[in-house]
Amino acid sequence: MAIDRNLLKKLKAQPLAETKGVRDLVHSIHRAPVLREWVTLESGALAPIPVKRGNSWHLLTLLAVSTELENGDAALNPPWGAIEWVVSVGAIAQILDLRWHQPTATLRSQGIIPINPADPCVTLDSPEGTKRENALFHLLDKFFASTETVPLSYLASHYSGLLPPAIYSYYHLLIPECKEWLNPDVSAVTLPSDSPQHLGEEEKDAETSHSPESKIPPANETEYATSLLPPDLTESLDIWLPQIKSLAETLSVPEVATQLEDLDHRRHLPGFRLAFVGEFSRGKSNLINRLLDQPILPIGSLPTTATLISIQPGTEDKMEVFHPQQSSQIRPLQTSSWDDLLATDSTGTNQDIVAQVQLTLNHSWLQTLDAELIDTPGAGDLSERRATVVFDLLSACDAAILVVSATLPLSLTEIAFLEQEVIGRHISRILVVVSKLDTIPKAERSEVFEEVKLRLSKVSTAIPVLPLHSVNAEISDSGTLNAVRKQIETMVAKGERRLWRSQQVASQLIEYLNSLISVGESAISATQMSVFQKEEELQKVQAEIQTAQLYWDEIQLELEQRRLRRYQELEQRIFNSKAELLEIFTYELKKAPNPKTWWEQDLPYRFRREFLSLSRKSENFLVRGISEDLAWLLEQVANRFSQQIQTKISSSALELELPQDLDDISLNDVQQYRLFTRVGSSAAMIGSYLLGGPIGIIASTGVWLLGEKIINKTIQEQRNLLEQKLHSCVEKVISQYCRAVSERLTKLYKELTQDIQREQKIWQQAKLAIVEQKSFTQDTSRLQEMISQAVILKTEIVKKQN
Repeated sequence: MAIDRNLLKKLKAQPLAETKGVRDLVHSIHRAPVLREWVTLESGALAPIPVKRGNSWHLLTLLAVSTELENGDAALNPPWGAIEWVVSVGAIAQILDLRWHQPTATLRSQGIIPINPADPCVTLDSPEGTKRENALFHLLDKFFASTETVPLSYLASHYSGLLPPAIYSYYHLLIPECKEWLNPDVSAVTLPSDSPQHLGEEEKDAETSHSPESKIPPANETEYATSLLPPDLTESLDIWLPQIKSLAETLSVPEVATQLEDLDHRRHLPGFRLAFVGEFSRGKSNLINRLLDQPILPIGSLPTTATLISIQPGTEDKMEVFHPQQSSQIRPLQTSSWDDLLATDSTGTNQDIVAQVQLTLNHSWLQTLDAELIDTPGAGDLSERRATVVFDLLSACDAAILVVSATLPLSLTEIAFLEQEVIGRHISRILVVVSKLDTIPKAERSEVFEEVKLRLSKVSTAIPVLPLHSVNAEISDSGTLNAVRKQIETMVAKGERRLWRSQQVASQLIEYLNSLISVGESAISATQMSVFQKEEELQKVQAEIQTAQLYWDEIQLELEQRRLRRYQELEQRIFNSKAELLEIFTYELKKAPNPKTWWEQDLPYRFRREFLSLSRKSENFLVRGISEDLAWLLEQVANRFSQQIQTKISSSALELELPQDLDDISLNDVQQYRLFTRVGSSAAMIGSYLLGGPIGIIASTGVWLLGEKIINKTIQEQRNLLEQKLHSCVEKVISQYCRAVSERLTKLYKELTQDIQREQKIWQQAKLAIVEQKSFTQDTSRLQEMISQAVILKTEIVKKQN
């Protein structure tokens, strides 16, 4: 059949129909006139990645040709091309031939890529692949159509069900910023079984829009997570705790009663941690004083606190100072008590203070707020040790207020601190307060305030900005202060710490009720025993306790081995980045105009940034492993001991949705629900505590100080000398970081084990006490009534948990 070339020319000259979405763009690679003569018919487009270029969203996809492995399995030849579109107009932004692209040459030399997706649990047969691809296209359409800011991390679970692990490296190289969220370790999203294979028709769109996996979450990530959280049981605990304590006292089980008192005390600790952060002398202490309406913290031209100050509600005003490796000191809450805790003394000389202060205040707003306020040392001051304290603290906070000065409005270092040390640690509740507006003319205040808002909008449009002083005649100074208070109250009201702690306490109450039920049953049996039978039962219980200790030794040994394996896997991941870090830093050192300044000032910051990125990539893997180990621990306890310790979770709990704090947290994962319940926190908080906290130690490794002799060397001699030291420097930083992570991981595993072992021992001791009694004065009907009460309470708690 002859080819009508004139017809082909006419078709080629015709413009494409207006694109309707991502699916149309990706499928246009063989139809678009610009691409038809370049893209071979054998080539296919891989899952495209969104990227922000200026104010526009672009979409980049790789081109690859399918092939087969020797065993017949499907595979891909190395990607040979890439196409980038401007989404809003459907125009092609760039075409890239990777065959002549030097940066990807090493990747292409690695050869054929198995088509298996990053998540090993997903098998991409043709129907499944089509379904997953269309679900991604549908989600991207919603993403680009949204007028609000949506975290890219919500897309990651769709890619892990489509992209092979090796493909991620190509996208990371072509779009460096996607490293922050495009992670191959993320678990693939679970699509509904009736998910349509083809989208685009209006009825299909309507059907799919009801699928939770296809929805774009609200722009406010906190609100989205809150909508998925289990219920807050704080008010119910006020009822349950006295009832269970009364049962324990009636059954003569003082161990349980004591534990319940301790639980009651711990649950009344502040339910929210709010950190006030910012650079040196920005007005953090002044803001806190104004919020509390009293001069609690020292302020002025010289007085700048060099310590970490925790302010908690209480029944009396008290100041307690903690110095490393020293006993605490109680001081009067007066000005002179701060003299040795300031960054500079009365002569203006710097003081390198590393201490912590806890203030307890009988303050009505603070008590109503139910929050702990933390005043931090300046993040950019001369003492790296004090900066380290701030970085470590932020890993365990629920929210942060960044205080910036109107005289130096939102500098580049403050923006970097906000991005890397606050947002980068999963702190989603952030407020920026502009201080010292009262030091500039009223006519200029509004302009300065708007400039801060403009600069912040380039980081995030979701972070509110409030002035500490009036910027116009419409609102007074007291009105602006009240606005800050209201914003803080809103942040606290949406906090999760109190919620998770209430879940933790409720789960522990269930364990104690299990113990009391067993004690009651043992007591009923004891009333019917003869002296000989009691003696026999006593020996049996004592033997059980001895056997239990042997079991615990075995369980703890295995759990320790599991912890070591988790850490070793994590350590290997960290050390695998060593060569990349050396390459990056060596290049930067060669380009640095002043090697000494780069080493002392830029390198510590760059280390923190790289390790923060590395830690976020590792959080998913580590939290998942910990939850698996906890599930194993609970199973061992249930199988080896006659008293089942693990929480009874009804079948309805299997449908419980959890906050998607990390990219790969499955919303139906009961193991992780148990982990969060045990530690009274969320996945993000756990990951940030284990991995984000130790990032602070990088600032104080001691490797940044150089001898004076380097100043007298030429620039090139300085580079050569520092390049030699760089290898050992990277080794030291990695080792110290890994050591800190190991210590925290050990502490977490120890807490989980002790929590369960304590419950088991309470049951054993209570049962032993019942058998040892020569007579039991309670009649069996009364005992049976108390057992029934315990069962009813337990059922109520389990029901409300779910």
